[in-house]
Amino acid sequence: MTIVKISSKGQVVIPKDLRRKFKVASGTLVNVYEKDGHIIVDPLPQDPVKAACGMFKDAPSLTKSLLKSRQCE
Repeated sequence: MTIVKISSKGQVVIPKDLRRKFKVASGTLVNVYEKDGHIIVDPLPQDPVKAACGMFKDAPSLTKSLLKSRQCE
C-alpha cells in the first residue's frame, strides 16, 4: 500500500509502479467516480472500439434476431 498526499488543487500523484502496471501515461484519460464510499480512478482504454469488441458475446445475437424477424414479413 502506498500513501499519497492530495495537493491544494486536489491533485494526486499515481505511484510509478501503478502507472506502469495499468499503462497510465501523461495525457491518459481516467474516469473518476464514487462507489460504496470509495473514490475509484479507472483508466479509460486508448481504443474504446477495440476494448468494446466482444462485450456482448454471451448475449443473444441481435443480427440473428433481426434476420429472423425479416423472414416472417
